[in-house]
Amino acid sequence: MLKKLIAPILLLTCLGTTGAHAENWQKAGYNDMMTVYVDMDSIVRQGTTAEVRTKVVPAVTNRITHGINREVYDCQARQTAVKSMTAFKGRKMMDQMKAKTLEWETVEPYGVSGLVFKMVCSGN
Repeated sequence: MLKKLIAPILLLTCLGTTGAHAENWQKAGYNDMMTVYVDMDSIVRQGTTAEVRTKVVPAVTNRITHGINREVYDCQARQTAVKSMTAFKGRKMMDQMKAKTLEWETVEPYGVSGLVFKMVCSGN
């Protein structure tokens, strides 16, 4: 009986020390190719820039089921850049890419990036 109680307690203890954090995914928008979610709890604003985690779910999921990106938004210049991209199939990580230098792109006001921009940069 004691062994049955110890395993769940150890599991909860390990989860508490691994840096696991709550996620607050909110749907930003979609198009024919994908649906994009923003982790509202991950938004970190510093000056006119904001960093955020986004989840991209492709409309057709052959190779991957979703991707988690770390993106930076320059709220004043209306630009965005991807810092890292990680592709998943279910819970298994398939591929990861970290940008050596940021490649800034203009935020398209009527596209998905424009919707994410509004969520991330509101208040700036």
